[in-house]
Amino acid sequence: MDSLARQIQELSLQVAELTRERNSSRHQRYSSDRRRSHSRSRSVNRGSGICYYHRRYKEQARKCVSPCAFVQKKRVSSVIAGMAEPSKHTSRLFLLDRKSGQKFLIDSGSEICVIPPSPTMNKSPQSNFSLFAANNTKIPAYGMVRKELNLGLRRPFIWTFIIADVSSPIIGADFLKHFNLLIDLKKKRLVDVETSLFTSCVFSNIVQPSILTVDANISFKNILSEYPDLSNPSLISKSASHGTVHHIITTGPPVTARPRRLHPKLYDAVKVEFEFLLAQGIIRPSKSPWSSPLHVVPKSDSTVRPVGDYRQLNSVTEFDSYPMPYLNDFAHALHGKKIFSKIDIFKAFHQIPIAECDIPKTAVTTPWENAEEHRSHLRTIFQRLSSYGLKLNISKCVFGVTELIFLGHFITPDGIKPLPDKVQAVLDYKQPETVGSLRKFLGLLNFYRRFLPKAAEQQYLLSEFLKGSKGKKDSKPLNWSSEAITAFQRCKQALADAALLAHPSPSAPLALHVDASDYAIGGALHQVVDSELQPLAFFSRKLTSSEKSYSAYDRELLAIYSAIRHFRYMLEARDFTVFTDHKPLTYAFRQKSDKCSPRQIRQLDFISQFTTNIVHIPGSDNIAADVLSRVSAITFPSQIDYDCIAETQQTDQELHTLIASELP
Repeated sequence: MDSLARQIQELSLQVAELTRERNSSRHQRYSSDRRRSHSRSRSVNRGSGICYYHRRYKEQARKCVSPCAFVQKKRVSSVIAGMAEPSKHTSRLFLLDRKSGQKFLIDSGSEICVIPPSPTMNKSPQSNFSLFAANNTKIPAYGMVRKELNLGLRRPFIWTFIIADVSSPIIGADFLKHFNLLIDLKKKRLVDVETSLFTSCVFSNIVQPSILTVDANISFKNILSEYPDLSNPSLISKSASHGTVHHIITTGPPVTARPRRLHPKLYDAVKVEFEFLLAQGIIRPSKSPWSSPLHVVPKSDSTVRPVGDYRQLNSVTEFDSYPMPYLNDFAHALHGKKIFSKIDIFKAFHQIPIAECDIPKTAVTTPWENAEEHRSHLRTIFQRLSSYGLKLNISKCVFGVTELIFLGHFITPDGIKPLPDKVQAVLDYKQPETVGSLRKFLGLLNFYRRFLPKAAEQQYLLSEFLKGSKGKKDSKPLNWSSEAITAFQRCKQALADAALLAHPSPSAPLALHVDASDYAIGGALHQVVDSELQPLAFFSRKLTSSEKSYSAYDRELLAIYSAIRHFRYMLEARDFTVFTDHKPLTYAFRQKSDKCSPRQIRQLDFISQFTTNIVHIPGSDNIAADVLSRVSAITFPSQIDYDCIAETQQTDQELHTLIASELP
């Protein structure tokens, strides 16, 4: 503060002195030899070497006659230059990016585009490239970033910006040349030559030196300056003129992968990077039978690098056994040399193209194609609603999210599962005291029955309480046994552990696993994606009293028949395979019809309308469907005395007669 006060006081004194000198020069009287003085005043004073104008008006002179030895005094205004108002006649032109709100300096003297680092960025200078100001001062650079600018010219501008220590973002000559833009200083605007559109700019007094990619003091700079494109990292040729291409020789069928989900913070950055690579001709849209998932690698400058996860592709690629040269052999060529140069190719892997026949193998699946399609669907819906005069309740609308609550279900890109609050309501449900209360509990639980692969198993004992009940208002008290209490707790835990049901794929193969026990039948419908079974829905039900008397063959056949009827809407016009652990069923469509009962013929006829492909699978492998029906093995002990049955069969004469009649 003391220094500033002294400067202001000094300024005041000098201003007062200049005022006195000016007033005195205005009122001074001319001498009697005015004409002689006037005639030579406009020439240079030979004694002092100062022209007439500077001798008379000093610092206020607007003209000067050469030669003139007048030395301009330092103006005190430079002391408080930081406090002065910006000049209204500066030639620094700035352009507003409507997307980010940043002002970009348009500098045709800068070779590249530069942007200052963000406050949270890790400022670690990188050695990949060096930047220099016009006065040869080195500028620290921290990396590169892709940015999409909205300049109001009705087309996107995606470009690579170098992150460096600058006071203002700069749009350089490389950007202007690539997009064919012209600067109109007189009218303060930037003109798009391709579309004849223009966008308005503003002037500002911010001083920012032009950015160069090559040090002016570097040796042989004059040679490098003849090839400016070599030192610009933003420009990569769309078509390499060299004949070197990279081949990918594979064996076996194409490998595929699903698109990976991206964190919302990475989504925009990765999409901009891909759009830039697309504009540069490094990548292209593809409909290849090959696909590899997208992988995002964090960089040291807090940015990301999207790459393809080619591990599956590498597993089917023949190894390239080209012999690499020895590292130390270069020393043999250095004898007698005194001047050395080192050349590094910028992102060489982008400058060596893939062979045309192998490009489809490098396809990478991205998630934003679905986003573009979804955006198109929304636009179509909005147009239709608007044309019919309908209104939206915006407060209840949700747009463009990856997770959604809809009709009592939690929807994600991977599948559907029960709502967490509904699950918690079941977990907090108290043990029912009456039949009506138990019926309400089972109704709440069975709303998500298709998520429960063990529904018939765990609800068997509870449903036994409902026999002869009078509905939800039945106040008959329940007599809970230890087995029933265990079944009640299992039912609640089953919903907490409910399976995530995948979204059905119209092209994925289907597999229907079925099984039957003495008390229940069950089925599990799966789709096969990437050699993995994904559950679509589960089915199970108890056997009726008459169905319990069926033979094992009939119960297994009933399981197939009932499961197909249950999943009919998903199985119609689709190829699928039925898996069962009962091997005789695999011959069901090969036997003669006279060997079948009317019920079996009716069920087989219905099944044949959908499939005849029944495959045997061991019970230990048929876990998904097997657990649906093992009620007696898990929930309660069997009450059948098998020893008594065996003894009775030995003494049953009618049974012996029937067995003997079947023998040849």
